[in-house]
Amino acid sequence: MLISHGKWRNGISWEFHTGIISCNELQNITAATVIIFSPNYKKVLLTFNTKRNQWEFPGGKIDVGEGVKEAAIRESFEEGGIVIKNLLVFGYRKVVDITGTINTSTGRVFPNPSFVIYHRTTSNQQPQYPLTALECSRAKYFDIDNSIISSEDKVIIKTALYYKKIPN
Repeated sequence: MLISHGKWRNGISWEFHTGIISCNELQNITAATVIIFSPNYKKVLLTFNTKRNQWEFPGGKIDVGEGVKEAAIRESFEEGGIVIKNLLVFGYRKVVDITGTINTSTGRVFPNPSFVIYHRTTSNQQPQYPLTALECSRAKYFDIDNSIISSEDKVIIKTALYYKKIPN
């Protein structure tokens, strides 16, 4: 089900969905993102990406030979300094308008559309420093209504909070 859509600053369009990804679309999963809540679900962990000069959820590209869950766990530690284990998939971002775009770090050509899988979990850990991801300088928990969180990301947070009510 389509929940939200928009465009990033670079003009690339995206859609945020909940539900199951079809088998045909599974091959186009390129990244994993994790929404890490505090145990009371009032705060969310964000990392500061120095390349994009913005706060964002920990996440990133899936490495060759790596599964989606493994990528989410790795990225949570590299970018957020948090060790996580229990993950719940609650949605995905469908990224469009990038056919033929080359990923400069891997040399792979992005499919169209590509998919970023979203997970949610909770943690009472504080970020461990130094962060191992070069593009992230710090990680911090923010109140979920903090103005630093984009309106698009607030929709994703609300969706994650809705899915916490559904048993695993």
